[in-house]
Order: sequence, then C-alpha cells, then structure tokens
Amino acid sequence: MRTRLGRVALALLTCFGGCSAAPLQPSAVEPSITEASVAQPAQPGPAGGRAVLGSAAATESPFSFVRGGRRFEGVLSVPAHRRGDRLPSVVLVHGSGPMSRDGVMPGQLGLGFGFDFPVYAELARELTRLGYIVARYDKRTCAGTRFCTNDAMGWGLAFGAAEQDMLIDDLVEDAKAAYGRLLQYEFVDARRTVFVGHSQGAQLVPRLLTDMAEVPAGVMLTPPYRDVPALLREQGQLLVRIMQEAGKPHRIAEGHDLIRAAAWLDALKLGRPTPARILGQPLSFWRSWIRASQEAPQLARTLRRPLLVVGGDYDYNVSRDQLRLWQEWLAGSPHRVAVVPCMTHALNCISQADPRLIQSRDIGHRIDRDLIRQLGGFLTESL
Repeated sequence: MRTRLGRVALALLTCFGGCSAAPLQPSAVEPSITEASVAQPAQPGPAGGRAVLGSAAATESPFSFVRGGRRFEGVLSVPAHRRGDRLPSVVLVHGSGPMSRDGVMPGQLGLGFGFDFPVYAELARELTRLGYIVARYDKRTCAGTRFCTNDAMGWGLAFGAAEQDMLIDDLVEDAKAAYGRLLQYEFVDARRTVFVGHSQGAQLVPRLLTDMAEVPAGVMLTPPYRDVPALLREQGQLLVRIMQEAGKPHRIAEGHDLIRAAAWLDALKLGRPTPARILGQPLSFWRSWIRASQEAPQLARTLRRPLLVVGGDYDYNVSRDQLRLWQEWLAGSPHRVAVVPCMTHALNCISQADPRLIQSRDIGHRIDRDLIRQLGGFLTESL
C-alpha cells in the first residue's frame, strides 16, 4: 500500500511539473556556479556574452533569500551588459511537486522523454540570451536539496514528510520574497521585473500581480484553467486511456486513483466527509490549492496589467481544451493567449505529430523556439 501511494503521489505531484511512463535516474545536468559572482564576473554564462571595456560579462551566481526562518538557495543568471545599466528581470515560479531551481522533468503525463530535461535552467538560459536577468530557486518542497530525486517514493517523501503543514499561500509568499531579494541588486530595474510561472506556478501569477501593484506584467506557462478536482479527473481519464492503448494494464490503476482522488476533492469542496489525507496530503493543503486554482481565472480577468498565457498542443497535463477556455474567458481583455503547436508540458517540442511514432530524435532538448519568440515579443512590448 505504501509503495502504491508513492506511485500515486508521483503521478499527482508531477502532474503539473512532468510525468513519465517509467522512472528515470537523475543525470548530472546542473551547471556549476560555486565560483561565479555577479560582483566579480566570471566566464560568460548561458547568454554567451563577451566582456568588453566598460561592460560586465554574463554570469551565473548564487542567489538566496530568507523567509519565515527558512533559507532558500538558487541561481541568478545575468546577461552581459554595460556597467551601470539596470536590466529587466524575471522571477521563475515553479510547477507542483518538489521542484529544484533547475526544474528537472523526465517527461509529462504518460510520456517519458528518455532523459532528464532541466526546464527552468533552459528557460533561464534563453531569457538571459534575450537580455533578462533570471532568478530561480529550490522550491520549499525540495527540502533544501539542489536536485530532487524523481523516483516515486523519493518524490512522495520529499513533498509529504518535509511539508506537512504547507499551504499554497506559502508558495505565493516565497515568490514575493524572491522578488524582493532580486530588487536589492543595483543592476535590476524594479520597474521592469516580472513573474514567469509554470503550471501550478502559473496559476499563482494572477494572485501575485493582484497583491503587488508594482509588478508590470506576468507570464503563465501551461496554466490549468479548471480547478484541481476537475484537472485530476481529466488527467486520470487520459492516463487510463494512454495505458490501455500502450498495453500497460499495471499502470491503469494509477489513473483510477487520480479519478477517485478527484471525487474526494469534490466532496471536500462541498463539505462532505473525506479521508483525512488524499493522495498522502492533508486536507488543509488541498483546500488551499483548490482555492488558488479557482481564483486564478477570476483574478486574471480583473487585471489591467498584461498577462501572457501560453500552452502547447502536445501537453498531456493541461489539455488544449483548457487553453481554449482561457481564450474564451480572457477575450476582450488586455491579455494574450497563445498555443504553441508542438510544445509539451515541459516546454520542449516533439516534432513527430503521431504519438505512436515518436522516437528519441523527435523529442527536443531545448525550450521550444516558438515559445521563446512569444516570450520575447510579449516582454518587449510590456516592459
């Protein structure tokens, strides 16, 4: 029972971050940043900038902040720039589960990539190349580690045991604290600093902008539109179908477990009796997540500062139908909703249109180029 609970927790807790058909072992994908310093520029970083007279080289350096007695560690990526410049900046807000600063994902719901994809490290690399400072940090569910294990039991324990009393409000306040710390750097332009959230983190962006009038814009990458119970039900049904078609009956139970959890969460919404824990997590956590998922569309619609909402046609975690709902809901607003044709929930591209014919060479190892163009255009216009 405990092993199965670990499997189910993995399916749920990575449903906004990245699920794979089979667990993969972590690979050494994180850059070494221990010697880098923004005060004393090191070698050119992901932006590929070169130092010239009167300029600062691109760097990756340690980034940290303290909130509620907890120290958060991460990375600050700074593009090459002229000394004295104040640069536009981004704070990345994680998807669900025990996400590290690099956001390593082995796949998405029902589809493993065959490699570990460091989504947030790659996203930071691309944004830095476009001239943006990027702050990313280990989510509190990482329990202080730089790389979270992605086996079922490891992820379940990292999330459940370390964060028994966590609420979604904690994640919101963590992101605010990261934002505040970023503004303390003299080369950051406070008027051009935004949040870019992914999946669960994308759902929090409207709340962050509502609470913080100084934030000029926000980006929501692969955001669910429906609330958590409806999303879990949709994902469970999809997982059952995928595993039936793949001839993997031993995985079908995981889909049914998600569907059952969705029913319990619906009961929780209505004040009806439920188990004390659902998928291993306390009811207080679920109440906070349900509330956050329900308020995201409402808050987004009331915002006058621009939002970019982006999803992918190859996303198994957040369906194309949910992006259609975002388009309809935000029609006539100052916000933009875009669909990237081949993009997955992990923000890379699968070039093979038929899922039955996917081979390893079809799965991208970089952030989707169309997404980068959407991000670049929106941020340039908004900032």
